[in-house]
Amino acid sequence: MTFKQLLEPPNEYYLLDCEFATELNLQSKESRIVPLEIAIGHYLNGKRISCLSEYLYWPNMLARDLKRGINHSGFQFSEYMKKGQVSLVVDELNSFTKKPLPFVG
Repeated sequence: MTFKQLLEPPNEYYLLDCEFATELNLQSKESRIVPLEIAIGHYLNGKRISCLSEYLYWPNMLARDLKRGINHSGFQFSEYMKKGQVSLVVDELNSFTKKPLPFVG
């Protein structure tokens, strides 16, 4: 993968925005930063034409982050757990970004 700095965004692109959470490994007591929300906007000539926002569920994320994800998603806990599975979110992201475009953010 190569990165190229642009002075202006291209005519068509994806804009990526992420919010993060902390997940705690209960055995080792080590924590790691994981994505809580992934939002992607599809832009054409500077105007957003579509967007996708998905919240992820991590089994050992800190309670404050879980509460934040549930509040922002608007789902009940059980629905949040189902819809936030990483494999489902990755499938949604892949479907949304079928067209190979540059990412900015």
